[in-house]
Amino acid sequence: MEILSKEKKAIALGECGLDYHYNNSPANVQKEVFSKHCKLAVNLKKPLVVHTREANDDTFKILKEFIPNDWKIHVHCYTDGTEFAKKLLENFKNVYFGFTGVMTYNSAGYY
Repeated sequence: MEILSKEKKAIALGECGLDYHYNNSPANVQKEVFSKHCKLAVNLKKPLVVHTREANDDTFKILKEFIPNDWKIHVHCYTDGTEFAKKLLENFKNVYFGFTGVMTYNSAGYY
């Protein structure tokens, strides 16, 4: 990822983050790799594209530890509630959210 992120056309680092919905990788391994990606984004001066699913507390903790509060962060495919979004907005000046059609599903619980 480091080699590819150094390419001129690579304008951000990611998508990276934590996904506890499926048990494809142990949480401790995911946290270790996400921490490394955060440090790499800062070292390369690249915005960070974050994936988080059922891992908000750990995601926030890692972001607070490794990402400056003025860093550009894009939380892609955001499907969580307003509480976590507010927390991110209060702590990071340049956080942006991507929304998809998933929010329109009845099963999403927004209605």
